[in-house]
Amino acid sequence: MKPFSRLSLFLTLGAGLFVSSHSGHAQMEPTPPVAPAPSAPDSSALSWDELKKVEFEQRAVFISQLRSMHAKFEADVAALRARFKETNATESQKKAMIELDKAEVDFEEKMKALDNVTAETWETVKSNLLSSWLNLQEAFKQTRPTE
Repeated sequence: MKPFSRLSLFLTLGAGLFVSSHSGHAQMEPTPPVAPAPSAPDSSALSWDELKKVEFEQRAVFISQLRSMHAKFEADVAALRARFKETNATESQKKAMIELDKAEVDFEEKMKALDNVTAETWETVKSNLLSSWLNLQEAFKQTRPTE
């Protein structure tokens, strides 16, 4: 067992006892249970610059993060569509929604290219996908009314 592992084991098992002096005798008693600490934010998420540099061998991390980003984005789009009313929309907002739809289709097509990506096609597929993601973000911004 590694020293760090022993320390962890001691801290979780052995240090969970404390000395109590009832009637003058020292005795070991279990400590009351402590609620676990809240989980920390996902520190494994890559920055945009790191995402652009992911190599073919780490594509699973890239795909996972991009899918996570897309799922969050889709929630924002769903909220936008719920608020969007055709009858009250300006002509420019209607056009922006059409462009958003096109950008979503393009992004989903680029995501499908990941199914057949090889080491030789990785950089092109990744570049196309990241470019499509940026276009999708821009299309979403265009749906917001100007003031």
